[in-house]
Amino acid sequence: MIGYIMRRLMAAVPVLIMVSLLAFLLMQIVPGDPAHAMAGSDASVAEIEAIRHDLGLDRAWYLRLADWYLALLRGDLGHSYTLRADVADLIIERIPVTLSIALYSLAIAIPLSIAMGIVAARFRGKLLDLGIMTTALLGVSLPNFWIGIMGILFFSVHLGWLPSGGYVPMGEDIGGWIRSMTLPALVLGTMQIGLLTRITRSEMLDIMHKDYVRTARAKGGSELRVLVRHALRNALVPIVTVIGLLFGMIVTGAVVVEQVFSIPGVGRLIVQAILTRDYPLIQGTLLFVAGAFVLINLLVDISYAYLDPRIRQA
Repeated sequence: MIGYIMRRLMAAVPVLIMVSLLAFLLMQIVPGDPAHAMAGSDASVAEIEAIRHDLGLDRAWYLRLADWYLALLRGDLGHSYTLRADVADLIIERIPVTLSIALYSLAIAIPLSIAMGIVAARFRGKLLDLGIMTTALLGVSLPNFWIGIMGILFFSVHLGWLPSGGYVPMGEDIGGWIRSMTLPALVLGTMQIGLLTRITRSEMLDIMHKDYVRTARAKGGSELRVLVRHALRNALVPIVTVIGLLFGMIVTGAVVVEQVFSIPGVGRLIVQAILTRDYPLIQGTLLFVAGAFVLINLLVDISYAYLDPRIRQA
């Protein structure tokens, strides 16, 4: 297993290099001048040029790229133009917020969608199956920002049950954290619930017709025991793979949800960096998101190899 993990880690290195290169080059071709944004609309040309010189933006792009890679090798993601702080410190400060909402969303989505998928497969073709699959289709089809706005109007404005925005740290008030994170986590998990329900149903339908499932039923096992212990266990390999990919989608989806609910996470930091043309912050946050994807996929591959030992030999 250790050799398998090392091979997967080595395969991730070129991916991170390509992402870091793309992140840097994209910042060179997108319109906008960070020096102009920092100086303000009333600044003179001389003042803007002075800021460009201070930031090193008047140097050739390949020299700045070389400097950036050398800094990355030292573990330095650079210094934010606008927030006047190390990019790594800014990201580390926001990670717990984004991670907490992502994990809360998965904690809601995984058990709910697997249960819905099992029930839909068990009652295939019945009214219950139709209702579950229609709900799953709606979850996949509706955009996050629209669900978020509707959720705020219904649960916050109409019912007054949950706050419409803001963030309460878990360490200060666990009850306040749950109230502030429940609606964003539900919104963020809606698409994941829809996708995972459909996949779980499909896998369960395939497994439920296998001989060993029929044998388990013939031995007199209860339907719940047959479904969970024999069918679901063997359907988990593709489901675990999809869960890993969904976690990556949740991290990127947090960009929209954090904006809608005014949550100070990594996603909101990315938006703020783009609006202010803060190149080091944009490059650092994009590299962080790419690294998170690579790590998640690595964990998925390890889980995959654990559930199916034949994968390790491939």
